[in-house]
Amino acid sequence: MNLPIALVTTAAAVILIYLSWRYRYTRARGWSRFAAPIGWLLLPVAAIWWVRFGGPEHGLAYAAIALTFGAWAVVALAGRETPRPGERARSRQARITGAIAGKAAIARTLGRVFVAFPLAGAASLLASVLIAAGLPWDTVNRYVFAIMIAPIIWGMLAMWVGMTERLPRTALVLTGASAACAALLFVG
Repeated sequence: MNLPIALVTTAAAVILIYLSWRYRYTRARGWSRFAAPIGWLLLPVAAIWWVRFGGPEHGLAYAAIALTFGAWAVVALAGRETPRPGERARSRQARITGAIAGKAAIARTLGRVFVAFPLAGAASLLASVLIAAGLPWDTVNRYVFAIMIAPIIWGMLAMWVGMTERLPRTALVLTGASAACAALLFVG
């Protein structure tokens, strides 16, 4: 009985939050003003039902997963809005300019992905091995420690790559850090 209540509560929370966002600036503002607080209050209630269903460890994970899938489903079912009145009448030149700007944005994103994955990944792996090599532990414990901290370092570096405005400088810093770590590992 806990599972259906948890599912319905999560779905109601997601739908209320979506509708409050969707109709924020329309004439139906009266009810949407209360939809968001009610939706946000239903989320902890749903989490309680998920915990009752799967226990504290699994229940919170189920609540997060159900919330994520519910949000994806609502956004996917909502689809794209109909074009606004002036949007259809855009000129051909504006569409071409938008296509060129879109290609530049794709190139910037691909550059960020390249810097965040191979460069930040290499820097994090080399840094974690270098840190673990200097520890006075057994070899197995050092390997385990390096394996444990590498994703943490990689995540921080990838977040830095995602937030930076000067991507070439960040790429050079990561390349230099990787080279320095590699040199210290081979020398030591």
